[in-house]
Amino acid sequence: MEIDRCDVEAWAAKSRKGEICGILSCPNKPTIKCKHCFNMYCYEHKWVIETPAHQGNVLMREAKAL
Repeated sequence: MEIDRCDVEAWAAKSRKGEICGILSCPNKPTIKCKHCFNMYCYEHKWVIETPAHQGNVLMREAKAL
């Protein structure tokens, strides 16, 4: 299966609306929203929010401290 940028952007847009999980091709219902990227994630993928890429609030606090 070939995935292009348009596919990823369309998936993310649906995730931000709460229609689907932010993980590409995940069929699970989203249950939690990331405060940094605003994507929604299902229970199985909620751990993604704890990764460094989704620590926007931490990064913003560090930038303000500089």
